[in-house]
Amino acid sequence: MSIDQPGIYDLGEEAYHADPVEHGSLSASSAKYLLPPHVPADYLWYRQNRPTSRAFDFGHAVHSVILGVGGELVTVMKATRDKTLVPADGWTTVSAQKHAEEIRAEGGVPVLESDRAVVDAMAEKVREHPVAHALLTSGEPERSAFWCDPDTGVWRRCRYDVLPDVPEDGRLIIPDYKTTSSVAPDAFNRKVIDFGYDLQAANYIDTAAALLGLDDVRFVFVAQLNKPPFHVAVIEPSARWITIGRERFALALRTYKRCRETGDWPAYPDPIAIAPPAWVDYAHDDLMAATREES
Repeated sequence: MSIDQPGIYDLGEEAYHADPVEHGSLSASSAKYLLPPHVPADYLWYRQNRPTSRAFDFGHAVHSVILGVGGELVTVMKATRDKTLVPADGWTTVSAQKHAEEIRAEGGVPVLESDRAVVDAMAEKVREHPVAHALLTSGEPERSAFWCDPDTGVWRRCRYDVLPDVPEDGRLIIPDYKTTSSVAPDAFNRKVIDFGYDLQAANYIDTAAALLGLDDVRFVFVAQLNKPPFHVAVIEPSARWITIGRERFALALRTYKRCRETGDWPAYPDPIAIAPPAWVDYAHDDLMAATREES
């Protein structure tokens, strides 16, 4: 399927990640590779390789159960010395890794047998949280959206966990489910920085506003601890976070356009100049001052 018209589509996950826009489009997950500390060459590698991981599989499994969509959860098996297949207790054996790859290739979600109980417990915690449950069950799950950025002519895309129905008052709240090691504000702020969640929030808001013709769009994370007691928290990034994400996404769009037009996806310049950060300067000055006082 090739997409050449702006809109919201019911696409499978693989079709979305393969990027069905003929000349390419930019998502938040790929845009972060065009921004420091990354370089455009990182983006090119990511688009050509798009790695999977144990954490990705686990998060995918929880999404599937909570949203009621996506691939079937399939228990990963490993081969014993006598070639008997038994449920894998980890991901280190070659046979378990091979079976996980086969499951993904067939559209399933590989999961350890020991993780199934964890996934079910997390899903139950979400169902018990009235606000989180309402946010994740009101609307159409896993919808893919595409549109052309008017400033750069670059196509943009995003994939909503849930695209809510537009309420009568026109005030749309878009949720995105995240598993995390902490829902404490400072710790989650760190996640926003490390994983480019600001880019995602801004892109989700701007895409919905453009395609649905809305002026009042908000975004929240439904964040859940990935270990007991599986606390759930609804976290809304501030207006400042949205502004930062929007400006960084605009920079990524300009970088993407330039690299695509020139065919040049540069890595790091040679040589790279480095200087001590401010905190090193301050600490050094304090040490020298203290040394002079002692003498």
